[in-house]
Amino acid sequence: MFDWNRVDPTTGKPRQLHVVQALECIDFYDVRPTMLEPRSELLVRHDLFEVQKWNLRSPRDIAPREQFAIVCCLTGSVQCADVDIGPGEFALVPAQLQDHQLKPLQAGTSLLRVTIPSA
Repeated sequence: MFDWNRVDPTTGKPRQLHVVQALECIDFYDVRPTMLEPRSELLVRHDLFEVQKWNLRSPRDIAPREQFAIVCCLTGSVQCADVDIGPGEFALVPAQLQDHQLKPLQAGTSLLRVTIPSA
């Protein structure tokens, strides 16, 4: 419903807007959007690796069983298998590790998660 300030080529004046007609054409109820709360933000995806940023508010599995992951704590602190990881620290979570769960130890914990993308 905006004409980006274009002008009529004949008169050189702003073109007439048909706001009422435009509003009549819009079906404001054609979809019901839902709010999504992202659990992660994809930063890089390549054939060989993927990097996500997580804002960790509650415990979460770092990767599926039989898949390793690399974690870099950005803010706060996180625990995995009784190992605490603080800001700037990295940890390799082996695929064989039974406890793949990351537990935030402080509010505002964020981290980078590096994995091999699923096929």
